[in-house]
Amino acid sequence: MPKFFKITILFIAYLFMFSLQLGASSADSSNGKIKITVNNKLIKSDAEPFIDSEGRTMVPLRFISEALGCRVEWYGDLRMAAIDTPNKDTLIFEAGTNKYYLNYGKASIMDTKTVVVSGRAYVPLRLIAEKLEFNINWDNKTKTINLTK
Repeated sequence: MPKFFKITILFIAYLFMFSLQLGASSADSSNGKIKITVNNKLIKSDAEPFIDSEGRTMVPLRFISEALGCRVEWYGDLRMAAIDTPNKDTLIFEAGTNKYYLNYGKASIMDTKTVVVSGRAYVPLRLIAEKLEFNINWDNKTKTINLTK
């Protein structure tokens, strides 16, 4: 009987901890979503922005670039993306590195890396927005990043 009792207690404890973990992760995902507006218009992606280990807001490269009026080309064999901007500049990001290039010039260094998550390249929002001369404001209450020109 004591062995059965111990196994039952361990099983109940496991179920309790598992249910707490599920509840915490669903609470975090519903409360912590980052929203992005461009000139006061909410833009949505099917892939969520996230905060990386360096504290940078990472966004899907194609989503944010196109929302800001750019054209994007992905070169899968090189794991690079080229962004043609409305002001005729070209930004190039290399997945897995902290390098980017402006107008095919010398490499510049970011304080984080371009990453690929679930088949999507993510880049730091601030870098893209600043290169496109957008102002960036954070509303902590609504967890919204506002990009304006």
